[in-house]
Amino acid sequence: MDLVSWTLAGALPNPDAPILIDALSPSNSLSFRQISSRVRQLVAGLQAQGIKPGDCVQYSVLYLGIIGCGAIFTGVNPAYTPNELSHHFDLTKPSLLIVEPPMLEKTVTAANQAGISTDKVFVLDTETENSDQTFRSWSTLLDHGEKDWVKVEDPDTTVATYNSTSGTSGLPKAAMITHSYHVTQAAAQCEETKYPRSRLLTLPPFHAFGSPVLPSSIRQGIPTYIMRRYAEAPFLNSIAQYAITETYVPPPVLMGLPKIVDPAGEIIDADNVSGELLARCPHPLLSYISNPAATADAFTACKTYVRTGDIGYRLTDPATGVASVYIVDRAKELIKVRGWQVSPTEIESELMQHPGIADAAVIGVKDPQGFEEHIRAYIVRKVVCDCDTSDDLFVDEKQLRTWLRKRLSGYKVPAEFVFTPSVPRNGTGKILRRVLREGQKQPIHRRVDSALSDVGVNVVHPPLGSHPVRPDGTSILVEVVVTTATAPDQNVDGAQSQPGVGERSKTPISIRQKVKKVKKLVTTNKILTRMAFSFAHPLRTTRHVFSRH
Repeated sequence: MDLVSWTLAGALPNPDAPILIDALSPSNSLSFRQISSRVRQLVAGLQAQGIKPGDCVQYSVLYLGIIGCGAIFTGVNPAYTPNELSHHFDLTKPSLLIVEPPMLEKTVTAANQAGISTDKVFVLDTETENSDQTFRSWSTLLDHGEKDWVKVEDPDTTVATYNSTSGTSGLPKAAMITHSYHVTQAAAQCEETKYPRSRLLTLPPFHAFGSPVLPSSIRQGIPTYIMRRYAEAPFLNSIAQYAITETYVPPPVLMGLPKIVDPAGEIIDADNVSGELLARCPHPLLSYISNPAATADAFTACKTYVRTGDIGYRLTDPATGVASVYIVDRAKELIKVRGWQVSPTEIESELMQHPGIADAAVIGVKDPQGFEEHIRAYIVRKVVCDCDTSDDLFVDEKQLRTWLRKRLSGYKVPAEFVFTPSVPRNGTGKILRRVLREGQKQPIHRRVDSALSDVGVNVVHPPLGSHPVRPDGTSILVEVVVTTATAPDQNVDGAQSQPGVGERSKTPISIRQKVKKVKKLVTTNKILTRMAFSFAHPLRTTRHVFSRH
């Protein structure tokens, strides 16, 4: 059965009872009867626009109507930048775009980049919003009467949605998801209970984990309160206000039928032995769009199991005989940030487009509790000559953060930047992330040594016990010494020392320039609280001390 037929097949005792409800404004709701009618109106309106079976339309809320007219729905993250949207458009080739006003400007920019005509853009405006008159309102799609939805003959192979995924080898991919897959996922949430049910949806409907909630709620008539975005206080208030019986919290997830295998693909049938976790479900993704290599890599040879890329082990409770699976690492290199999967390669490719970066690598770093990850970027600056007073190529954390926010969604921007003289790679040029992950466990002063070395600074650490230390035993005060091996009135660059009064005036020009660069590095480096710099001269040593608060 196709997804729309399954969703609207429910025989509800009260088809006028609210089902989809705005959690912050509960008077804004839709009943089963209204949903069914609206879907038929959208089917008629979309077909009037020339949308045909197999066409791809952008929008997350209206996906039943889009799928019902025989088209393919694909939703996008509202945090996407124009570049990210353009990439998704290039992959999915949308025939129509339905956009909320806050996303209109960047969507139009992305549409122009992807060669999509702006007459294909509709605005999801409301009565309280004034739509840009340049574009048609989505409500005009409801002016063509009603039509029954398209019945799918082969739901096992007919694509209903394109779901955006994060890959380990570059930009996000688009997975082709069938009607049968969606029906299976939604049906799994249709258990019978002896009590009235109500749901609170905080997951984005365009997300693979959130999409099954709406069809199952509609089919069963379960009141589902939808939050526009997650926030802790409204979330807790809604649970109390609406007597919520179901919502989503980590960490338990439905794994399907898992098994653990060794590198040769053989099943590991023992407790406490780690291997790659595979999972099987009745209807996995069909394939990735225009990416047969990624499709082949996602499955086992017989295409019955999906490779999750997670490393885990089994542990059986001796009292009950129930086995649990624990995930401890990842074979794939995805970074999970606040529930989003982020490809380090995508961030690295953006960083490498910066004119001041020679090389870059990205890893995920777990917090001390091990529940969350943040993104750390290792940056190799392009070499800038000491005699060059221009800062055009000198990049620091603030500059990179600002630059990346224009190109990537906020959750993809690294929380931490480490400047290093080189990125570890193997003989074929592949980044050795394992080495970087091991390096993150080194004492802080070693990372500082590495961060300062690309500006020609040698680090001398005071004896242990002679300076303050953090609770983890790492140095707070680091003394950095740069020594010139020339006469007092010139340096290796031939730059003359400047006459004047005071210690600083006797410091050679190139050394002062170096101080400036090191200061910029230190003030954007969150590792250290205070650093002391001594610039040694054969006849004079000038000491520069400054702090970051």
